[in-house]
Amino acid sequence: MACYGFVQGFSKMVDDLLCELIAEMAITREGFYSACEKSSNNPAHHRVVQQILSVEDFASFKRMMIKKNQQINEIALNELLKNDGKAPQPIHPLAQQQQ
Repeated sequence: MACYGFVQGFSKMVDDLLCELIAEMAITREGFYSACEKSSNNPAHHRVVQQILSVEDFASFKRMMIKKNQQINEIALNELLKNDGKAPQPIHPLAQQQQ
């Protein structure tokens, strides 16, 4: 399935970014893992760790992406409603050239 390939690519990107972050912070992987294990003591930290772990699980990843898409749709709908149903003016220069 094409979705699994996307998830694997996304998972690799997250892993690469985490490795860069760990290197920048000058901590070991073991130190990072230890901090993740202790995250259950803090709800905000626990939520972050759960989101990181969800990229390895397709069902969790799918739920996370659907939720994010719903949030983006809600923002777009609110913008349309603020403008009496008219589409907002594009702010990207290329979008303005296409009009």
